[in-house]
Amino acid sequence: MWSYTPRSLTDIQSLVSAIQNNDPSLLSTLSDIMYVPVPYYAGQVTADQVAAFIDNVIRNYNMPGAIANFITNYMYGPWTPNVVGAFLSSQNMSQTSVALLLGLAGATQMAQALSNLSGNYTNVAMAFSLLVAPSTGANVLNNPNMSVTQVASIINNALINIAPSYPTSVAQLLSLVPSSVLANINAYLNVSGTTLNQVISNAALSATAAQAILYGLAQNYYYNKWVNTVTANAGSTTISTNVTVVSPLYSQNLTVASGVTVTCGTTTCFFVAQSFNNYGTIVSLGAAGAPSPGADIGNGGTGGGGIVVIAVTATLGNLNVAGLPGGVGNSGAYVGANGGNGGAGVFYVVTGVVVPVGGSGAGGLAMLALLESTEAEAEGLAHMQEELEARLHSTRSQAPTPC
Repeated sequence: MWSYTPRSLTDIQSLVSAIQNNDPSLLSTLSDIMYVPVPYYAGQVTADQVAAFIDNVIRNYNMPGAIANFITNYMYGPWTPNVVGAFLSSQNMSQTSVALLLGLAGATQMAQALSNLSGNYTNVAMAFSLLVAPSTGANVLNNPNMSVTQVASIINNALINIAPSYPTSVAQLLSLVPSSVLANINAYLNVSGTTLNQVISNAALSATAAQAILYGLAQNYYYNKWVNTVTANAGSTTISTNVTVVSPLYSQNLTVASGVTVTCGTTTCFFVAQSFNNYGTIVSLGAAGAPSPGADIGNGGTGGGGIVVIAVTATLGNLNVAGLPGGVGNSGAYVGANGGNGGAGVFYVVTGVVVPVGGSGAGGLAMLALLESTEAEAEGLAHMQEELEARLHSTRSQAPTPC
């Protein structure tokens, strides 16, 4: 419950008239400003009229501290969070006034008030991003009384309307917002890839926040936006001569010319582009196969490699990730065998994004096969070897004596 010193009918009429005319000089006394929400409760004035009046009192009568005090100490009446939220939502409440209240009023009270915002977020987002210290804004946004939905709405507005011109300011604020919030922002589709790139590549944005934003894009299936964001300032690339790729390639438009071979060596190739066009051949081999465990046994084949293409549109062309054959074993050996072939690459297609995954490493060695055989099979092989040796010995003993 809240109470106040009884006012006369003349005082109440003066308060209503002052708000309707946006003229504090019409008040019976300036102390009546404390009761500004009362006519709003009674339906005698609108939220927009009250917002304009409060903004005037803050900026032209130098009373931001008084209004902040009312919000902080009279949140159970008459300055309840839903009423303050209605005033803050008004276009008649300037960014300057919002910023002053953010800096002077209690974080809990402002968080509760901002949780009641509806319709207009631009002035509030501008105040958070440009007019108060990032730590001040974060104290309110991270307050447990602040609705997660409203935090997201404020950040959405900041990304859409403020980040294009002031990426550093927005980056500073986002660095102080929990990653769980950044990963679930729904404004990304309405923000250009160029703007998001300016934010995530800004030195003021923490690595954790940048990672959360990129994760949010992928997690919410905004694959094209993810690609457009990370390649926004990459330019275009045409590969016209044979080359070995040792690091990921990012490009707005990436083309491999006809007749050209791009080799990935033993590392996975990553190509990230808005438009990927392969008219040549891209080859990726995995690690070399296991060496021969002994004479006459073939070595393992080279494993299949890996090629990752992430693109909005793609002409894949010839992507070769097949492994190489294993070495040839000597047929004269007792357990001679060829090395196993290298594993072939496997292609996965996820919502239009083609991701070739490299094949597995090679095996297939005869010695490995022997070790993995059952005990009975091992005994059978040993018996066969003894029988062959016995026959060889018998043949030598029956040979004619040279003259």
